[in-house]
Amino acid sequence: MFSKLIHSKGIASIPVLIGLALLPGCAREQLAAKREVPPPLPVATVTVAAKPLEHRIEITGTLVSIAMVDIKTETQGRLLALPKEEGDYVQKGELVAQQDETNARLGLQQAEANLETVVAALERVKVLEDHARV
Repeated sequence: MFSKLIHSKGIASIPVLIGLALLPGCAREQLAAKREVPPPLPVATVTVAAKPLEHRIEITGTLVSIAMVDIKTETQGRLLALPKEEGDYVQKGELVAQQDETNARLGLQQAEANLETVVAALERVKVLEDHARV
């Protein structure tokens, strides 16, 4: 079929076909030449240096404790202060509550007075025992 075209129209049609095939390529070159090249963008440069890397993650959430502890006093009395709030972290030996010592001091004074009375009574008994032996 191609051979019939060449023979019927002649060899003169071949350059026309080649010209049509190259025409789109020429148009692209002309369009590329018409486009303006944008100016280069400014770029900030930084000198590479070794620095410590900070490991930090900011998150939002709810914490649940592993264990709950009930705090009880050894003696009854009035609480004067609670320096820690519920949920605060505490360490062994740290003050979590301050109790009124008035009743405890009065009880100690009473016990000391009773001790003095008993010691005095013991001394009298010893003296009486020594007199009874004589």
